This record gives sequence, structure tokens and C-alpha cells, in this order.
Amino acid sequence: MFPEAQAQPSADPDVKYRSQWRAGFYKWKVSLSAGKQRKNCDADIKEHLLAIHRLRPFYGYIRMTTALKKEGLGVNHKKVRRLMRELGIRPSSERSARMQGANRRFPLATP
Repeated sequence: MFPEAQAQPSADPDVKYRSQWRAGFYKWKVSLSAGKQRKNCDADIKEHLLAIHRLRPFYGYIRMTTALKKEGLGVNHKKVRRLMRELGIRPSSERSARMQGANRRFPLATP
């Protein structure tokens, strides 16, 4: 074999990883801007949650998720639960007797 034809080892051992580092850097850079957009989206969802809570204070996170989906905001129930916790929104357990009676399978007999 010709000794000149053999590949010379590079002085920098990290040469083959530089393209991966560059790609990772740009992925990280894009993720920073995505985080800011996510916070803006969370603020919008929080406004909707507060508005729904004013109208329906007994809604929990499952019903809130359904209400948000009806408004056109497709949000995961785990995110709704987290945002409700951050806002300090808890469903009130006080419901009218009329509502409670309507949900019973066998209503209590009245004398």
C-alpha cells in the first residue's frame, strides 16, 4: 500500500461530532422561542379558565377541558389541571338541591 493514500488522523478528535453539535445548538435555540410562545398560549388559556370558572364555579378540570374544547381550544386535561392549580381554581362542592336531585338515579322520596 501507498503510505500517502492512508487517511491521516485529524488533530481535532471532535471533528466528526461538530455537525451534530451545530444541529443540537439550533434545536436548543428554537426550543427557547417555543417556550415563550407556550407561555403566551398558557396566558390565553388561563383567561378562558377564569371566565368559565366565573360562570360555572363547580366545574372541575375534566369539565373545564370539555368546555375549552367546545370553545375551540384543544387542550390536554393535564395542562388544564396544572393551570387551574396555578390559578388557585378549585371547584366548589356547593350545588343547588335541584341540580343534585337531577343527577340522582333514584331520587329521595318526599313525604
